[in-house]
Amino acid sequence: KVAADSIDYVTIHPYMWMQSPENGGLVPSTEEVIKVMEKYGLSRDKLWYGEVGFYSHVGYENMTAYTTQMFLLKDAYDLASKIFIFRYTDGTTLPREGFGIINSIIDNEPFMARKAFLAMSAYNALMTDNTPNGIIDYDESQKLYKFKLRDGRDCIVMWNNNENREVSLDLGCDSV
Repeated sequence: KVAADSIDYVTIHPYMWMQSPENGGLVPSTEEVIKVMEKYGLSRDKLWYGEVGFYSHVGYENMTAYTTQMFLLKDAYDLASKIFIFRYTDGTTLPREGFGIINSIIDNEPFMARKAFLAMSAYNALMTDNTPNGIIDYDESQKLYKFKLRDGRDCIVMWNNNENREVSLDLGCDSV
């Protein structure tokens, strides 16, 4: 329990590189870290994701989806109190590492926002100061994440990494 008096924060770098946070095991692996922290007297709010990012070779669409999913899972499961994106701009030399959420100075359109930047801007505008309000197991491959937004409205977030499919929801309300 001495650790709690000697450590300000624990920082991990949960890179998934080429896969989604769900497929990469973000939630269970972070929960294992939290168990160890709690064993030594550290609360989960002392955990930070010090570097996160997705390699652009997954494609910019997936990079965007995976980055947004990481933030959402962090919030929905209360996994970490802070999250830091590894690269704001992509590297300035070739070959590139491909993690930037805006173009590099060596790109044809330097410093242009990539889709991941725009998605994170929208996520922050919509989801800052929200409160996780439950997780619905829709079926074996689909979860829905419930939030209470700062203005009091309810919000459900969902996605599907693996297939195009129709989803029917009974939300218990007259309109959506």
